[in-house]
Amino acid sequence: MQKEVAVATWFEHSNRVTGLLYDRERFAHCFLSCSVDGKIKMWDIRIPNSVVTFYEHDLDVTSFVFMNPYYNIASGSHDKTIKVVFVGGF
Repeated sequence: MQKEVAVATWFEHSNRVTGLLYDRERFAHCFLSCSVDGKIKMWDIRIPNSVVTFYEHDLDVTSFVFMNPYYNIASGSHDKTIKVVFVGGF
């Protein structure tokens, strides 16, 4: 039996990752993650560090989604808020 090997690993969230989001049409080389640490991060698969970190929530970010047709994401959190941030231009 062949063992699976990770192609890449990113380490910057300080707590459990709760979601990942990828849209090839918007960001060919980037994806987003959200976490219990209250942060949303954008990652470029070509480099080991995050491109940008959004500190919009005070508690766990539990979900997020792209808002068409703009480069915005809406996120929900245990802090009882929904936030919209612009992620275009990266």
